[in-house]
Amino acid sequence: MLCKLILRNSLALILFILLLVSSRLYAQTPAINEQWWNDLVGWDGVSHWSEYQIHSAAFLGANTLPIPVMTDGKVNNTSALTTAGQFHFSDGDNTQNVALYLNYNFLKDVISVDLFFVPVEFFQMSHAKKEERRVHYSNYYKTSATGDVYLNTNFRVLSQEKNKIDMAMRIGLKTASGDNSNPARFTDTPGYYFDASFGKLVGSDQNWRPYAMLGFYSWETNDDVLPQNDAVLYGFGIEYSKNKLSIKNELTGYNGYKKNGDQPSVYRLTFSKSLSRLILGAKYQHGLRDYDYKTF
Repeated sequence: MLCKLILRNSLALILFILLLVSSRLYAQTPAINEQWWNDLVGWDGVSHWSEYQIHSAAFLGANTLPIPVMTDGKVNNTSALTTAGQFHFSDGDNTQNVALYLNYNFLKDVISVDLFFVPVEFFQMSHAKKEERRVHYSNYYKTSATGDVYLNTNFRVLSQEKNKIDMAMRIGLKTASGDNSNPARFTDTPGYYFDASFGKLVGSDQNWRPYAMLGFYSWETNDDVLPQNDAVLYGFGIEYSKNKLSIKNELTGYNGYKKNGDQPSVYRLTFSKSLSRLILGAKYQHGLRDYDYKTF
């Protein structure tokens, strides 16, 4: 009898705690409707919802307006398809996505074209993060999206064998192919960038290769007065390679002129190992400014 009494009281206590917690959670999250969003952004009754979002890296998803892959003074001479799983962690936004990267080399070490695409991402955003990003009430419960396509053309300008230093140029295009701009995941606007990069093998065994990149990045925004944001694109890195093993350390980012969360910078650490016709790799990326994600 005593055991049954203790069990009944324990179950009642657990049920009471669950009801209390659920009621507090419900109280902390207001009813998600048109009035909630109108009060959140101070809607003027006329403007489209998209005008209240901020088109910068700090107020959008992990794959929105990303810092382009850093160039290192050389043209990738390997024609290959790369697939990867990416996991982004931050306070209030955790994102998982598949990434595809295709590179095709037309002339060895001279010209290449590459494509980057996120076919699907899944995300979990907190209520506070949705309020910060001014997510529209009609898409408050969305949890997946398709990303933009990035297309790059790369040219070799100088080679270390002939000119004592490597130099390459890149022209990149950001398409407006992504969907779900409503829950603050993608911008539905085009952009472009171009850069020059330099690199050189150094050391007695020439296992070390420092490199640097400098360029320009521009994208359309939802601002009627200043509809375009322009940024300086930059990066510094060093690679160690031996026995088909490569380790890269990079610091890269871009600085937009609006200063509304448009100056992201990240640190990247990359490992890769060549195995015959297969390359295995792993990367860690740590957001330093205006990009609050840790990515594996």
